Amino acid sequence: MKLSVLVGVFLLFALQLTATNYYSDPVNGSMSNSGAGTSPWGGLSDIFTANKKFEAGDTIFLRTGNHGYAVIKGVNTGFVVIMPEAGHSPIISRVRISSTANSPAKFWKLSGLTIQSQATGNNATPSYYLLEVYPYATDITISGCTITSDLNTAGWTRDDWRNRCNSGIFTRPRLNANILIENNLILNTAFGLAVGSSHTIVRNNTVQYFTNDGSRVLGSHIIFEHNRIMDLMKVMTKDENHDDLFQSFTNANGVGQDTLRDNIIRANLFLCASDTSRPFRGAVQGIGCFDGPFLNWTIENNIVICDHWHGISMYGAIDCKIINNTVIDPYVYTPFDPYDNNPTSVGPAWIRIDKKNGGPGSINNTVNNNLVAASVIIVSATMGAASNNIVIGAVGNYSSFFVNADDVANPSNFDLHLKGSASAVDAGISDFAPLEDYDGNIRPKGASFDVGAFEYDPTTSLVQNLNDDLAFACFPNPSTSHLTIESKCNQKIDRLQLCTLQGRLVLSKNINDFNAELNLSGLSDSVYFLKIYCGNVSSSRLIIVH
Repeated sequence: MKLSVLVGVFLLFALQLTATNYYSDPVNGSMSNSGAGTSPWGGLSDIFTANKKFEAGDTIFLRTGNHGYAVIKGVNTGFVVIMPEAGHSPIISRVRISSTANSPAKFWKLSGLTIQSQATGNNATPSYYLLEVYPYATDITISGCTITSDLNTAGWTRDDWRNRCNSGIFTRPRLNANILIENNLILNTAFGLAVGSSHTIVRNNTVQYFTNDGSRVLGSHIIFEHNRIMDLMKVMTKDENHDDLFQSFTNANGVGQDTLRDNIIRANLFLCASDTSRPFRGAVQGIGCFDGPFLNWTIENNIVICDHWHGISMYGAIDCKIINNTVIDPYVYTPFDPYDNNPTSVGPAWIRIDKKNGGPGSINNTVNNNLVAASVIIVSATMGAASNNIVIGAVGNYSSFFVNADDVANPSNFDLHLKGSASAVDAGISDFAPLEDYDGNIRPKGASFDVGAFEYDPTTSLVQNLNDDLAFACFPNPSTSHLTIESKCNQKIDRLQLCTLQGRLVLSKNINDFNAELNLSGLSDSVYFLKIYCGNVSSSRLIIVH
């Protein structure tokens, strides 16, 4: 064995020996205690106010109670984890990771936390981001957390949605930030998830019920993949915000200050309204990159279901690729909002390359293999070229393409996998085509690449593949009486939680096994979130009960 390997093994063993568990109890703890389980410190905010120091491998376990506004700081040599103690339900009202250049933060992991507080202002202005990563922070992981203004919004009025929502996550601009944001639920917020830091991975997150923009990418070298951005709550006026499921821009006076480059937007679900009967529905733009320059972006394998012209639009794009996306507009009409000056007749959705107003033009872009509701528009020949795209047209044509897109009142029930008879099968080209589809299945399976986000495969469904960050089988889905969950990743399932889309817990079960079954009888017909916990990792799925 080489000496370097022996040294590495020794260091790992030494780290395991020195790692310490600390306990934070905002109800019964005290900062004069030792931090041990029998002598816990106070709340998390108090720990960092007291400038406590930690070592790589340490864990801070949080106990039930409100831990206040925590400003996390401290430079560690390896990850220090902050997570709930088993059987406890702590709440943190707000988190900032690092605050000044004199108090930076490095190697912190937030796991399974609930960060929750309502805005206290008015005039539709959020008080703050619930979780904010400052430029003085690097090597940060945010995993399996629930970030919400309030889990229960039943009965909220238009003014409630305008004034009680804080925003979700914002990472402020920095190069080489090395941030991972994964498996989080961001629910009932103003802005959902905004990434200004570069060298950041954002994957397998769900943003649902937001009043402004669902997601923003405002940095470079970002991978934004397998996220679900769903359900705009249309309560803002045009002057306050033009709403986007995904937005990017540059701005000399703030975030996105320069050319945004080398970003990958891959295999995400962008959904305007999962249920058209819910209140506060309105038009929302899909993927809108309006104020470039955007250099060398790849936008591939995304599903965009929106009620607007801008399905995917890039203004000021250079050497960008829009490949194998499915962009549809199933919404028969846009509800009239007397507070909003936007037109009520919008859409259907297109893919467009254009010039930024007063700014750089678009050059040398590629638009291939997309399924799109209305059209593919490249405003001039110098802006790029399009090939092998298919315009679907009216909603009545969906049945010729998709396994199931019949229930236009509930687009979250769609199965947008291709039928074997669809004209999109084998109709694509290989130029820049991704070698996997939305599900992660290998392309091509037939004589050539298919058009759209899915490669033809009759054995998969959209609902069962919304989140595959951990290998779990959940069946049958939809279900009427029971749900079976099987672990495929050599980890036992610790716990299952079933929640409404508004965040209300309806079922919880401790497991400690590789297989589990949930009794769904007695539940109302609806879509639910299933959260699966394995150790320090969690995964979420959308489950349909009918």
